[in-house]
Amino acid sequence: MSKKHLIAIIALSLLFSLTSTIFAQEPTSNPSLEDVQKIRQAVQEKVAEKLKTLTTTTSNKKAFIGQISKIENLNFTLDYQNKNYFLTVDPETVYINEKLSRSNIDQLKVGQEILAMGILNESQTLDTKRIIAIEIESLKNENKVISGVVVDISQTANIFSLSPFTDKDSQYQVKYDAKTQVYSYTKKAIKFSELNPGQRIAIVGSLDTDNSKSVNSIKIFQLDPPPSPTPTSPPETQEN
Repeated sequence: MSKKHLIAIIALSLLFSLTSTIFAQEPTSNPSLEDVQKIRQAVQEKVAEKLKTLTTTTSNKKAFIGQISKIENLNFTLDYQNKNYFLTVDPETVYINEKLSRSNIDQLKVGQEILAMGILNESQTLDTKRIIAIEIESLKNENKVISGVVVDISQTANIFSLSPFTDKDSQYQVKYDAKTQVYSYTKKAIKFSELNPGQRIAIVGSLDTDNSKSVNSIKIFQLDPPPSPTPTSPPETQEN
């Protein structure tokens, strides 16, 4: 569904809800021009608020790797290359352990190495949606974590284009091979062919020494569930 269609649906829903409330309160009177203007203003404010939420959520998706250095209730501190990252978790945060099995978030310990994915809020703290146990030692050689949207997948070579969330005007050329591990939104191992343009993903890989926009991928993670199949209407029956 496009953003324009989504805006229209939101606006119509809010308009219906607000007008229904007013008419229910004043069943015997027609709405005045002032009432109509109030409704229009309320709809515009609600639509703007919803769009701000959608835009912020999309642009602030981040992924960090590092070692847990502190756990305090639902707040985590992650350390990587002498830099600290701050995370928050909640009961809905998905944790995938070393065996690639879903586990309880309270099983995480100080000293554990993880990949954390979520939304970076205004206080620069990651509202963590998913955590995956990793071994940073196996991700050396200046490996990076890059999250973004798949733009195009080559049909003739093992390469695809990725537009990073941090800079939508640039693109990475991401290479993959038979050793590249690909995981679904639920962290199930899947085939690369199950990825499609438009999907949001996070990759772990190393930059080419000759080209900083070329990445050799080691692991690929889907950040969003695949789109639901479009329901098909049953064929119409013709009456005799």
